[in-house]
Amino acid sequence: RCPHFLCRACAAHAMESLEDVDLAKELNFRGRVRFLELVEEELAGLILAARTQPDVAPEKLADRLFRLVFPPLKPRFATLLQVTAARFNLKASLRGWGDDRRVVVDSTAGATLPAVECSDFFPGSDVGRMRGRLGKRARAAQPRRPAVAAPVEAEAAELRETSPKKELSSPSKEPNLPRKPPAGARRGMQGWSDESSDDDWIAKRRKASAASAASGKVVKGRGFKPGGGEDAASAAAALEDHILEFELQKDYAKYTIDPDVNWSPHRKPWAELAGGWEFSGAWSFEPDEQEQLEDAQSRQRRDARGVAVWRVEHAKGGNFSVALIAGSPGEARPWLEGRSSGRGEEPFVLEFRLDAPNKTWEFRFGRATNRQAWKPLPWSNMHRSSFWLATLPGEDGKQHIMVGLDEFPERRFFFAKVRFRPSAFGFGPPAEAPRGSRPEPFYVRDVVIFGRASLLPPPFAQRDHFVELAGRSRSEANKLLERLGLSDKVVSTLELGAAGADESATSLLVCTSSAEAVAVAEAIGAGATAVLSSQWAWPPAGAGDSLEAVRAHAASSRDCWSKLGSEVTRELAIFEEHTQRRTKHLEGMRIEKTSAARTILGNLRGAAPLPKPPEVQR
Repeated sequence: RCPHFLCRACAAHAMESLEDVDLAKELNFRGRVRFLELVEEELAGLILAARTQPDVAPEKLADRLFRLVFPPLKPRFATLLQVTAARFNLKASLRGWGDDRRVVVDSTAGATLPAVECSDFFPGSDVGRMRGRLGKRARAAQPRRPAVAAPVEAEAAELRETSPKKELSSPSKEPNLPRKPPAGARRGMQGWSDESSDDDWIAKRRKASAASAASGKVVKGRGFKPGGGEDAASAAAALEDHILEFELQKDYAKYTIDPDVNWSPHRKPWAELAGGWEFSGAWSFEPDEQEQLEDAQSRQRRDARGVAVWRVEHAKGGNFSVALIAGSPGEARPWLEGRSSGRGEEPFVLEFRLDAPNKTWEFRFGRATNRQAWKPLPWSNMHRSSFWLATLPGEDGKQHIMVGLDEFPERRFFFAKVRFRPSAFGFGPPAEAPRGSRPEPFYVRDVVIFGRASLLPPPFAQRDHFVELAGRSRSEANKLLERLGLSDKVVSTLELGAAGADESATSLLVCTSSAEAVAVAEAIGAGATAVLSSQWAWPPAGAGDSLEAVRAHAASSRDCWSKLGSEVTRELAIFEEHTQRRTKHLEGMRIEKTSAARTILGNLRGAAPLPKPPEVQR
């Protein structure tokens, strides 16, 4: 039995799959970037502390576990912590249930400080050079001091001295008033987690198990076997001797679960288009309570930003429009319905027209009363189209609007700058509907808006600006760049550890942009590989069939990732789930789960089937 929880069979809760988590896309939001910066310094402090333990011999460091126990984090931040721990080659596991589910991170002999930091995922960023690399600014963690508990006998004696003594005289005729609890006694409700309470049945069972184990008796029941209690106790004691827990250096209060807060966001994940415009308070660009808590700067800012996503099924969909309004829906409806000039500012409308035989959409953009010409938009998926719309203020004083397919911020097909501050968005019918005909209603599904307080401006985080230079150290890579005249195209050169004792080091070049990365890799030639990850423009230039272009890009990306070294894939958070993907989806597990639930509920019609007759044994 492995005492270090290093294998999947030993962990209480194995780490969740990382297939649905893309670190580069998560870094496009300010709150998550700040959380990851705290986690990077926290995990680096754990590794530094594990390397410099004065009371542990160097030959015994491999047998010790150095542990950090994080508070119960919100699901998204707990997943980001697990991804970051994998980049540090640390072992992360989940312990507990519900609101008390914690992430436990253990440092082993193979743990290492990554050369790539979160700031390096932004092309052209020099934040790492300004504040120093992670290994220099991180501080070693301090061991957790064990809590000093008073002896049980001394505490019991103190309670006996302070408690009132019973008198043996005749019963008193005074009324039966409630007695005042003795000094030092525990007040309030004592629940199941209170191990010192004699009324706690869990504590009683623990005492009975301990007494039976000491006497050599076997406790009967599910999960017990002769000698099982003694083996478990000895294994737990041996495990505790190998674990050294450290204190957390950072404050994670903004990212933890508060069980006393019963607030839940207002959501409306669908819209039924039956000929009229539909708006909802859930589709507002104003940040909610939790978003303001995670990003304190949003309270001082009065700008509009966020990412809205929705999905339309090709077989059950039709023509529709998306409106960005600056005031209330009541002020925008006269503009959108064409009755007259409404109050307030005229909305902007993005109109879509479905062309199923040609596997394309047609779209146009403009004011409600003045729209531009139609443009083609090929499908990226055969069965459905998942749209995203991002808006944020630009440095030029205008509002930037970007629209794309599938996952933000990839496959962008539209960009505009307008003098307009949107407050909400809604869905409605197309402007050019045939007269006298009423289109069949259909649903726009999976409508969500996020990042309303923390969406960062371009350039967005990515991996396409990295170049792997195999077989060269950092000094050799810099000399090569100077000889070829490529130093101005590279922000920094990072040296990664060798994968084996007989292998040379590998350098990772951080270029100013993805285009410069391709140029640097072509100029160097053999040994240089430009990382291929994202598909930014849509439709791709020179592509025939759009669906075939999506499949070709996915195959090229996986082929590129499989050729990279193991150290490079770990540094860039490219895990085995991405290189050997077995599931076929583009929109994530959330859409698949909702589609499956919708299918199940759709089949539950009519009376329930009769139960099977009992089998008669002859």
